[in-house]
Amino acid sequence: MVAGGSVAGLICAREIASNNHSVLVIEEDYEIGTPEHCGGLVSTAGLEELGVLPFRKTFDHLIETAEIHAPNGKSFTINSKKQKVAEISRRELDKQIAHQSQKKWSCNQSKNKFSRNDKRRG
Repeated sequence: MVAGGSVAGLICAREIASNNHSVLVIEEDYEIGTPEHCGGLVSTAGLEELGVLPFRKTFDHLIETAEIHAPNGKSFTINSKKQKVAEISRRELDKQIAHQSQKKWSCNQSKNKFSRNDKRRG
């Protein structure tokens, strides 16, 4: 059982299922990728290494350089061309990882939530 249908949970489920184990992915929201979590910057080479092959619509922009400005007025530029950095839509990425992996696990349930009940003695 994997709690959470986001990137880490879906990749975890895919890996467990690839070893011929049944996997249940529990997601608290109505569907994977909803509501949209923060977007982000990712290395497309890193995604490829994880076996995640996103569709074009996942990528909002490819990032070649970034300028960093400090409060003291100093700045510097980072060249990210070699790292293949992209701004992505997390909703699309989550949905695509689920789609690419769904054939490998047995069941995916939405609208379920885990809660932890800690009884600590003071």
